[in-house]
Amino acid sequence: MRLPGRVLRLVVASMVVAWAASAAWAVTARRRFVPRGTPESDEIAIGAYYDELQFESRAGSFRGGTIECGFGGGVVDLSGATLDPSGARLRVTAVFGGGQILVPPSWRVEIHGRALFGGIADARPVAQRPAVGPALVIDAVLFFGGFALQAAGRHGEPAVPQGEPVPA
Repeated sequence: MRLPGRVLRLVVASMVVAWAASAAWAVTARRRFVPRGTPESDEIAIGAYYDELQFESRAGSFRGGTIECGFGGGVVDLSGATLDPSGARLRVTAVFGGGQILVPPSWRVEIHGRALFGGIADARPVAQRPAVGPALVIDAVLFFGGFALQAAGRHGEPAVPQGEPVPA
């Protein structure tokens, strides 16, 4: 019965090391991160490190940018933005953090990513996702974090209220 105890100690030690390394990354990233863009900007760089993220875009030709979350997160509301005719690329990084990305129901979205103990998913019903047109391409790297992409309802609120299960 000594083996299960050793395995448990190894797992706990690994988790503590992962958490400590992630915390160190978040502190370093917070120092080097330079946010840019306003709600009217077509390209953005927004982040939340040990903090809450609330951003609402009203871009006339949204082309993308970056979202970084380390031990923090929140809502990125793109429902008031207009997608650039050639599409947009959004790079998302979350370490022990995450949130929601709200998009207009008419946007086509492609998600590409790598995750370890986390993930990113399009929570919109498959039947309501557009098949053609310019796309918002999301490239995500997630470590113990995640994002849900949702169609925004009226007034930028998620179509699925917060705190309720996200449909599969």
